[in-house]
Amino acid sequence: MARRRQRRAAAQPQNSPNRLSRIVIGLVFASLVLGALGFYFSAQTTELTQSVFGSQAMLDLTTAVPPTPRGAFVPPEEAEDSNILNQPTIPLQAATPLLPASGKLDKTLNVLLLGSDRRPNDPVWRTDVMMIAFIDAANGRAAVLSLPRDLYVNIPTRGWDRLNIADFWGEYTKYPGGGPGLMKKVVADNFEIRIDKYARVDFDGFKRIIDTLGGIDVNVPCEIEDDFIDASSPTGFRHFQVDAGMQHMDGDTALMFVRQRHNTGDVSRAQRQQRVLYALREKIMSPNIVPKIPALYQQLQDTVQTDFGPLDLPGLIQIGTNVKPGNIRGRVVDETMWNFWTTPDGKSVLVFDKNKVRAAVDDLFNAPTIEESKVVCQ
Repeated sequence: MARRRQRRAAAQPQNSPNRLSRIVIGLVFASLVLGALGFYFSAQTTELTQSVFGSQAMLDLTTAVPPTPRGAFVPPEEAEDSNILNQPTIPLQAATPLLPASGKLDKTLNVLLLGSDRRPNDPVWRTDVMMIAFIDAANGRAAVLSLPRDLYVNIPTRGWDRLNIADFWGEYTKYPGGGPGLMKKVVADNFEIRIDKYARVDFDGFKRIIDTLGGIDVNVPCEIEDDFIDASSPTGFRHFQVDAGMQHMDGDTALMFVRQRHNTGDVSRAQRQQRVLYALREKIMSPNIVPKIPALYQQLQDTVQTDFGPLDLPGLIQIGTNVKPGNIRGRVVDETMWNFWTTPDGKSVLVFDKNKVRAAVDDLFNAPTIEESKVVCQ
């Protein structure tokens, strides 16, 4: 068997355009499905990579378990933000009968995309980016649904709280599958959306991936100006400003662009996150990405945690071939689907209407494309 593989590798030119294009297509799809945050390649990709780059460029991709994101989990026994560990008060809500599902998404591949502000030695962290990518391989299309961080959900073993605490809570309580395992359960229980796979990245990793690509070009819908907390600054703050129009962004700028919400709120932030996702996909489609693939491999391996396995790669490549930019739709669970509410302990949350969310999900593939969608500017 080994000799047969060696003969096949020797017969195939090292820089075959077909193999290069297949890798690029795989990365293109990864940038879409995993929120342009990458995915983990394991031992089954070794032969493919070596045939393109040769043995000297080979990366160590033989780990059987997906890598842990930067910033190892630290139990929060002494966390300063102790309120986050308290059981919240369950709101008094009238039960709303849930309309039956349409079945339109029964055959899609549903991938949960998570981005957190998790940092080394940070005992308590939250998840600021939460998207679900719905992939309809049979029809060559995809759609992304963004979930605002303050949606009020029922979390197993905790009770009612904001959605963005569920990932952390799953790690803290050692829920089966950790934070992503609990997030899958929360999404299924509260929105009745099946989650097949997940990918999670921290924001430092997000910045490094974009910088490895040489930056991205983002269509900014309107001028954005804000001040961010920055401990390294003499003033304690860092000013951020970006003009409307097509803008080239490095990793740091892109991160501030997707995190800013002081002037525009969560809906606008989620819409901007989708635009960065689209920009990453476009960058990875460009021909000059091929020389950067080895470095990109390393960044993905170091920063991304996912339950995609080696046997998923052929399917990802096939889907990457079929899904075209004009068939990528985007929608946010916006203010038409929820109401503001203040909990008895003073938290501002978003109480959503399950049937309105269900209708939006069922109609996802009729939503505007990410590039065409309107973005809230104020």
